[in-house]
Amino acid sequence: MKIHFRRWLWLPLVSVPLGIAFTIFPRLAHAQSTSPNIATYAFSSVGLIRGQAMRVSVAGHGGLPPGPCRVFLLNNAGDVVADSGEFLLPAVQNIAIDFDREKIRGNGEGVRGRIQVRPVVRLRLAGQFPPDPIRTGVEVVRTSTGGTVFFEPPPDPDFTTVSTNG
Repeated sequence: MKIHFRRWLWLPLVSVPLGIAFTIFPRLAHAQSTSPNIATYAFSSVGLIRGQAMRVSVAGHGGLPPGPCRVFLLNNAGDVVADSGEFLLPAVQNIAIDFDREKIRGNGEGVRGRIQVRPVVRLRLAGQFPPDPIRTGVEVVRTSTGGTVFFEPPPDPDFTTVSTNG
């Protein structure tokens, strides 16, 4: 009988540390987000001249607000030349942001001041993204009339994960 008891003597020595480990490590694993939490819509480069503006439309189409959003324009060197700043996009609503050519940094080319810019829409969300969390579009408009000169359909989003501790 004593021999049988000694066989199970090791069980508390192993089970207590394993119980502590299983209690602590799931919390640590849960503290880091591994689901995509940034969606980036990078449009192709578009030229603007004086008297034109770039209108970037962002629309939430689900039932939940998609999260903080930012629209910025990059020049050919990849530098930010215009930035909307971060804004909250309400659920199932549309926001249009106009970037007037005269207010975009850079001299541009020729007498009309042509500048090439690439619009980027970046969305942050805590939690899991739906397959297409927002709708975006870019158009070039005449500032004098508001008429559309050019429209670019949205690109597919690029989902990335930034690990967050919390």
